[in-house]
Amino acid sequence: MILFRCDAGPEVGLGHLIRSVSLGIEISKITNCKPMFIINSSDKIISKYLDKKYFNIIRSSTKIGTDDDTKFINNYTKKEYLLIVDSRFVRQKDIDNWVKCCFLVGIDDDINKLNWPIILNYNLYAEKKNYHDLIGPRYNLINSNFFYKIKSNERSHRVLITMGGEDPVNLTSWIIKNGAEVLDRIDIRIIIGAAHPNIERVKLDAYKYLPKAEIIESPPNLVDHAIWSNFAITAGGMSAYELAASGNTLLGIALENHQIPLLSSMNKVGALEYLGEYKSITKAKLILSLRKLFDDSKKADRLRNSAQKLFPKPGSHLAATRIVDLWRGIFV
Repeated sequence: MILFRCDAGPEVGLGHLIRSVSLGIEISKITNCKPMFIINSSDKIISKYLDKKYFNIIRSSTKIGTDDDTKFINNYTKKEYLLIVDSRFVRQKDIDNWVKCCFLVGIDDDINKLNWPIILNYNLYAEKKNYHDLIGPRYNLINSNFFYKIKSNERSHRVLITMGGEDPVNLTSWIIKNGAEVLDRIDIRIIIGAAHPNIERVKLDAYKYLPKAEIIESPPNLVDHAIWSNFAITAGGMSAYELAASGNTLLGIALENHQIPLLSSMNKVGALEYLGEYKSITKAKLILSLRKLFDDSKKADRLRNSAQKLFPKPGSHLAATRIVDLWRGIFV
């Protein structure tokens, strides 16, 4: 039996769910069985992201990182079961408990420095701790449809604005208002995530400052929009990697502290223009960065090409194969 444990919603975002689903679908195909997916989330999110073709869904009323949730999961685990957990709210004592009950793998960005028996971390800054850890971009869990090769970089500017599934401080509206003097002259798509706290505010600001912009509300994924665009203003979640794989020039803003390592590491290798944490960004800095990228096509192309090289191909199948082999005791 294979189990996934992941939550999604305003507090935890959608990125953890999206990448867990990507891995789960590959595991389902490899093993020819449907994993049990244990989740605390809304009906809207569950119906949109979890396909019953690949998963048996179990609704949880408890949240990851609580004693009640650990007890709830233990009701479904056995020593021979595979449990894959993805959440930044996991505690070390949860891991210590689960590892006694099953074969445990953590999908983890290593922000909390937890000691997993096996970790899958495909961030650029990831470091291997244990022999069987799955580390680095080759194990990325990006949807394969994002790996689109742009034939020519001489297209007109098409900008995607996406702050992830939640955007708790509504940075989307801030970008619309403060970037309008540059953005109102080009094609814009604005993504409003499923867990955004103030959807109507974003729409009102877009109609006022960027009336020609196309507003996309709660898409199931960014594939079509990432392929459409050649520039993107993005937060530091999984979307940044998806947009890199699809060949966008990226302008990154950290919404939360845990996003800083991801964006900083991409900036370090020349794959992204990092504006900094949202609290420190000014209108002048945003406008200057946008104009530099729009006016300097060579710089924009360098960023775009460097970003795409980080993720040359999908890694979900490789990660799924490796995990299943480890679980079955085939150490290759």
